[in-house]
Amino acid sequence: MARKWKQLSQIEQQRKEGLEQEFKELREGLKQQMESFKIEETVKQLREQLLRMESESKKLCEEREQRLEIERRRELERQQRELMLRQQESELLRRNQSSEDLNGLRRQESELRQQANQLQQLLDRQEQALRSMAHSNDVLVSF
Repeated sequence: MARKWKQLSQIEQQRKEGLEQEFKELREGLKQQMESFKIEETVKQLREQLLRMESESKKLCEEREQRLEIERRRELERQQRELMLRQQESELLRRNQSSEDLNGLRRQESELRQQANQLQQLLDRQEQALRSMAHSNDVLVSF
């Protein structure tokens, strides 16, 4: 009878140890799953952040290209105006050499310069408005 009790005690001890080992393994497995989940969640968040940053970067590049294109057009327009003014001035000088005509030429030159200045001011205001819009976009992007 003592042997049966001893066997029963040993079986009970073995089963307890087996259950403790099984629970220990289950706890470790659960910890690993939790760590894996945290890592996956972090990776997901980083990917989303990367996509947002790439999108913002692309948008900023496009805006910069637009500003550069506008500046190139403005410069070309300015050069064309200058060339047109020089051509008009030289044509007027060729046509009218007399002193009477010189006064008229000076007046026309002054008018043309005023027109050129007005056009330049208009372009400057447009450029300032574009920069203001770009600055507003930059401020919004930083939020």
